[in-house]
Amino acid sequence: MLNLPKTLGISSKGELREEIVSGGLSGARVIKVLDAQDRVLAFVKAASPTTPHLEEELRGEAERLIWLTGQGVRVPEVLGLTSEDGTWLATRPLKGAPASDHFSSDERFAVVTAVAEGLRTLHSLDPLSCPFDRSLPSALAVAEKRTHEGLVDFSWRLAGKKDVTTADALRDLRQAISATVLGELVVSHGDFCLPNVMILPHGDAGFVDVGRSGVADRHSDVADILRSLRSHMNPQYAEPHAQHFLDVYGRAGIESERLRLHDKLEEFFWPAPTAVDAP
Repeated sequence: MLNLPKTLGISSKGELREEIVSGGLSGARVIKVLDAQDRVLAFVKAASPTTPHLEEELRGEAERLIWLTGQGVRVPEVLGLTSEDGTWLATRPLKGAPASDHFSSDERFAVVTAVAEGLRTLHSLDPLSCPFDRSLPSALAVAEKRTHEGLVDFSWRLAGKKDVTTADALRDLRQAISATVLGELVVSHGDFCLPNVMILPHGDAGFVDVGRSGVADRHSDVADILRSLRSHMNPQYAEPHAQHFLDVYGRAGIESERLRLHDKLEEFFWPAPTAVDAP
């Protein structure tokens, strides 16, 4: 039997079992909950009281999931959120496969089409109705906080990044943001990489890991997905897929300098998974 808080809202007539999900980069512990027939009932993210930044992120993700659901966006349903010996968030899984799966070569351009159309739909929501701020000044404040807490330095050491100190990089980032005029604001995903886009059975896109969703420059999401499509972590995709994404999403107004700025900003949000002490 599982030792999960009963207030999470996970129920089954038979016995439940858990599997630890490997490969996740959120920093929180991720648990897959299955029934006796191996059907996935829920995903649970857990953070210990010793990692308050992760607890805050889980509470923020729950709020965003509920808001996005109310806007008709396909995201996991929140089953429960509790602060019982840590913070626990349980969600009902979306059906489908992540866009990072190894689709056949004949399917990949269609997958990228779904990703681009899904992002365009998300960006069409009214940003004035969104209560979450992920604009450049807001994101910079979070980056500064993470730097001062040592999270950025820790994650960079894990990744082997040694070309610049976090203090120098933060100074350069401040200067770049202060010199940048705010761009077109949209409701953003906040971590728009291939594993966080689900290709649903009918071919549309859904979204997971939306803890950083909020009003932001649309270049934030575009920069994320272009990096993901070009990454060695997704070798099944290549530059033609990145160009296809831009063709479908729309190239108008996309500025290379803004993409580079958001690439630099994203480096301050790399995970530090070994620093996690989950319940």
